[in-house]
Amino acid sequence: MIAFPVDLPRLAAMRAALKFTVFSLWLLLMVLVCLLPWALHLEALRRRLVSFTFRVAVRLLGLRVIVHGPPATQRPLLVVSNHSSYADIYALGAVMPVSFTPKSDIKSWPFINLCCYVSGCVFIERKASKMQQVRQEIASRLRMGRPICLFAEGTTSNGTQLKPFKSGFFSLAEGIEDLFVQPVTIAYTHINGQAINAQERLQIAWIDDTALLPHFWHFLSFRSVTVQVVCHAPVRAAAFDSRKALCLSCETEIAHSLQQQLAE
Repeated sequence: MIAFPVDLPRLAAMRAALKFTVFSLWLLLMVLVCLLPWALHLEALRRRLVSFTFRVAVRLLGLRVIVHGPPATQRPLLVVSNHSSYADIYALGAVMPVSFTPKSDIKSWPFINLCCYVSGCVFIERKASKMQQVRQEIASRLRMGRPICLFAEGTTSNGTQLKPFKSGFFSLAEGIEDLFVQPVTIAYTHINGQAINAQERLQIAWIDDTALLPHFWHFLSFRSVTVQVVCHAPVRAAAFDSRKALCLSCETEIAHSLQQQLAE
């Protein structure tokens, strides 16, 4: 487990406290604002509000998001990405109006749960009896034209190397006609404008056995964090013989791109 200091220098502590307050109030406000168009089935308005919410959120957090390549315009669209931090949600949400697919216990996690509600996520209960309902919810959102994001590692990594992708996650979108899949690479490269190494990247990557709030407080103390978001060319899911082949293709492309971004 990584320990994060609570006795930050005064300026950094003040920065963290200010960001914490403004960011919390912003997310609470936008959850309420985004609920109305969602309830009224005004999907175009909801998408614009979600994008606006996350674009403001990354500024409040000090995230400098650098986008390489265009987000796919094809629909229905499944976005497949690597995953190392809660910051991935804000970075991706600022780039495209995706709905996330977190595990169900995230409903009780502060800040992350608010972002999930804003994005109109599908909470996944990993029980066989619940999977059919999850597939139906994902299919419904995809047919509405809403991109769905899968973090195919199934958990967070250290931000430097991928964990193996789980092909079973791809089954959640099986049976969707003319489905496109866009691999996306997320790489954290700088803190306060300075290039970081693998050990320093653990200040951004959040591993499950690390306490969330101390890690987030430490993250807020940074003036800026630079994240590279690489949108790869979308592919047709039907072009692959199996979901395992599709999974391997996404994993290979993202793994190669991650190492390229971290080497630059």
